Amino acid sequence: MTAAQPLVLALVVCDGVWRDPSSGKHSLMGVFSGLGAATFPAQHPGMGVYVALTECYGTIDLKIVVVDDAGTNTLTEAKVEVRFADPLQVVELSIQIQTIVFPVPGVYRIQLIADTSILLERRLTVRQV
Repeated sequence: MTAAQPLVLALVVCDGVWRDPSSGKHSLMGVFSGLGAATFPAQHPGMGVYVALTECYGTIDLKIVVVDDAGTNTLTEAKVEVRFADPLQVVELSIQIQTIVFPVPGVYRIQLIADTSILLERRLTVRQV
């Protein structure tokens, strides 16, 4: 039995996420909502996406998808399976997105998707500097 959709408590984009092995706490490094590049297409070495979810039970398949502003072109995606033991549990996870190429300056969207439903999305502005 699974809830239709988990409740998203956080979706944060950053350079990287570190999880302390003894405490289990996550540390976010280099939080950002925009990028700059001198030339295009621009290659970004990667980013971390921190997600916190609750109010779900069982196992769900999640994916992070980076798309253009129109939602028609997918730049990259990463998938992860998440298991909830209890609907009151808060599941925290980090998803690392490897090298990503932005074809042109503009607005992109980072989407958190469960099955085919977008749970939450963040804008990412990529500008020429």
